[in-house]
Amino acid sequence: MSKRRPRKLNTQAILDITKKNLVWPELDESQDAIHYYHLTDALGRKWQTT
Repeated sequence: MSKRRPRKLNTQAILDITKKNLVWPELDESQDAIHYYHLTDALGRKWQTT
């Protein structure tokens, strides 16, 4: 039986999540509205998502 090293997970902590503008501004602000979000991780990388 061979010895296997445990797998290292590549996880990065999300430090900041900022809610930005509406994806479709012509729609009213409702619970179902979709927004853009800006995320910043532990390495200082910035992401934009919906």
